Amino acid sequence: MPPTRLALRLTAQLLHILGVKHNVFSYNREMEAPYRLIPLSRGLFAKVSPQDFEWLSQWKWNAMIRSNGRGHYAVRCAWLGDNKVETIYMHRLILGLEKGDRTQADHRDLDPLNNTRENLRKATQSQNGMNRPVRRDASSGTKGIRKDGNRWCATCYRDGKQYYLGSFKTVEEAREAYQIGSAKIHGEFSRPF
Repeated sequence: MPPTRLALRLTAQLLHILGVKHNVFSYNREMEAPYRLIPLSRGLFAKVSPQDFEWLSQWKWNAMIRSNGRGHYAVRCAWLGDNKVETIYMHRLILGLEKGDRTQADHRDLDPLNNTRENLRKATQSQNGMNRPVRRDASSGTKGIRKDGNRWCATCYRDGKQYYLGSFKTVEEAREAYQIGSAKIHGEFSRPF
C-alpha cells in the first residue's frame, strides 16, 4: 500500500530534522516498488518510475501551486544567465517535451505529482481537456450535461467541434449517453465522471 500524503509529509519533516540531504529518500528502496519518491518543497513528494529516479535526483525539485489552485507541479529552475530563469516541469522533462513544444503532458489519473511513465502521456490541448474532471459547479454532477428547461442535454467536444448526443428526461439517461458518446469520441482520453 503506498504511503498517504500525511505519511509522506511526516517523513519529509523527519528527514529534515535528521539533516538528510534533499534527494536521497526512496520509498521501499529495498524492494522494487512500482515508483520512487522524490522530495519537493512544502513537504510534498513526486512519484517517478524507478528508471527515472537517479536521473531526476540530480536536481533539487520544488512544489509549485498549479494555476487553478488545485494541487502542485514538480518544477525546478534553470539559470540561463543575464538574470533569466527558466521553469522546468518534471512531467514535461520525462516525456522529452522541449520549451516551445505545444504538445502537452497529460496525467492519466489527474494527480499532477504522479510522474511515473505509466501515468504520463503526450496530448494535444483538446485531448488534455477531455481528461479533465467534472467542474465543481456542474449542476448535473457530470461533464457534458446541462439542464435545458425540464430536460437534460448531453454534449461532447473534440478539437473545437461540438457533438450533440441528445436530450433526455432524466439526468441518469443523459449521463449514460455521455459515457457512451465520450468513450467513442474521446477514446483513451475519455473521463466521463
